[in-house]
Amino acid sequence: MGALIRRALLACVLFLGLAVAGTPAYAQTGQVKGKIVDAKNEPVEKAQITIEATDGERDERSGGEPSGRDTISAHTIIWAAGVRASGLAAALGEATGAAVDRAGRVSVGPDLTLPGHPELFAIGDMVEVHDADGRPQHLPGVAPTAMQEGRYVAKVIAGRLDGAEPEPFRYVDKGNVATIGRLKAVMDIKGVRLSGTIAWLGYLFIHLFYLIGLENRVLVFIRWIVSFVTRGRGSRLITGRRAEVGDRTPT
Repeated sequence: MGALIRRALLACVLFLGLAVAGTPAYAQTGQVKGKIVDAKNEPVEKAQITIEATDGERDERSGGEPSGRDTISAHTIIWAAGVRASGLAAALGEATGAAVDRAGRVSVGPDLTLPGHPELFAIGDMVEVHDADGRPQHLPGVAPTAMQEGRYVAKVIAGRLDGAEPEPFRYVDKGNVATIGRLKAVMDIKGVRLSGTIAWLGYLFIHLFYLIGLENRVLVFIRWIVSFVTRGRGSRLITGRRAEVGDRTPT
């Protein structure tokens, strides 16, 4: 009876995010099984990770809870507000009169130029691309989008030298892959959805494939092997002075 029995409990991790056009399919809804580890990287609890998409609406009668959903009791709540575009986008919008959305992205036309300035191109996650009718395209702010936009702009510039009119930019969605832990990942490629170890291996292969240069691929692969064998983890630190209520001085 002297043995200490530790009981593995079931932990639930719930992600709630806005559902917008262009959101990866695996992030809109889905479940992933995983484990929670302690400071020694030893599995302590099995976890059920659920990803749900909401419309962002709030019901004032329920105290500000998401509309159409009961109150969720949770031990730990983390709010994430997303990211803002580079300040260059707002500067371009102010200088050219182009619209800037609340995420700080400047609006560009279907040829990725600023309105009224065909000589100015803007690409990447600092822009919001609109079609010929002015409707936003909601392209994902990931590296493949910027890479396709960069190749498109190069073709447009070369075409202008030859007097050719450019076709509107069209984003080719090659799928979505994301790793969520050791041997855990999710993948959605052309309607084929995978999760677990197979998706994790696919993530590694795709990531290495898109790296530039053999040397970069070898170095990254070696680092991954060392990290996997030693169970290394990167720094996850949030530092700074705790601000009191009403204290707006920078920390």
